[in-house]
Amino acid sequence: SPKISLLEHSFEECWQFLVHEVSKIKTCAECHDCRLRNICKVCAAACLTETGFIEKKTEYLCQMAQSYERLLNQLADQ
Repeated sequence: SPKISLLEHSFEECWQFLVHEVSKIKTCAECHDCRLRNICKVCAAACLTETGFIEKKTEYLCQMAQSYERLLNQLADQ
């Protein structure tokens, strides 16, 4: 996991370092290409916690995104 000392670097330097390191994390390819990606709450931490793997999707997040899509469509139809 990425580490940087706030005692030796400014907060901005630490933040930029972490943003750069996090951008290297590859999530599930299936999630990356999903049509619901814009409304899904998937993240590497959730995948790791739920499945033990960063690159494996979590079914409950898929179900939540599908439910959210149905709700948005219902609201749009009103």
